[in-house]
Amino acid sequence: MTKKFYKVIAISLLSTISVASYANVGKINTGPYVGASVGLSNLSGRQDFNVSNNALGAITPSLNVGLASTSFGASIFGGYGVKLNSCWFAAELSYLFDRLNSQQKAKFDTFIQNKTLKTRSTGAWEGAFHLGYVPHDNWVIYAIAGIELRRFQVSFKDDANDIAATINKKYMSAAFVPGLGIRVNLTKNIAFRGEYKCALHRSKSLSSAPTDNPAGLGVDTVTMKQSPRIHAFRVGLVYSF
Repeated sequence: MTKKFYKVIAISLLSTISVASYANVGKINTGPYVGASVGLSNLSGRQDFNVSNNALGAITPSLNVGLASTSFGASIFGGYGVKLNSCWFAAELSYLFDRLNSQQKAKFDTFIQNKTLKTRSTGAWEGAFHLGYVPHDNWVIYAIAGIELRRFQVSFKDDANDIAATINKKYMSAAFVPGLGIRVNLTKNIAFRGEYKCALHRSKSLSSAPTDNPAGLGVDTVTMKQSPRIHAFRVGLVYSF
């Protein structure tokens, strides 16, 4: 993640803790809730890329070109929370809005021009459970364990035509999502909350169809393997019924 992303997280967390320290109205209660939040999403992770030819063998070694993109993010959510003494439990469903667009360049000694690998994703569904501790009547700190469903679009095309093979594929991925959150009741029905989560998507292998080499030397094949990670930080408002 970028330094800017870390700074936003730190400032927002300090603001949340400050609100929690001074707010003294409204209690954490049992019942349904809805809300919305805004923040940042960051795409990172490993991305291996390899080009081979049936006549020449491996044209390039496997390269880790990585994944990198940061975008504005938002979410809408609804759930049900239960307070038992100093413990708090909740189940929640949310939709995440973001626009992640990673464009990483692979540099090969074999070719003069770098090659661009693109990965896009715009939004995801998430279901999560919260387990929290209530140190004060009006605020709770909680751990998050959830599942994210997200669609990725991956593409590779060599504009210099050194490599004939192309990739243009979409795939759906499910990820385990751990995280931490804090919620502070400002009134009887309105609360402020901040959350950090990381979606740990499993590795996905993709390959092109074998394609005749433009120089007439055998058949080219491109293979990729991705392990995406989506870091997200959100702050927002909650309305409890």
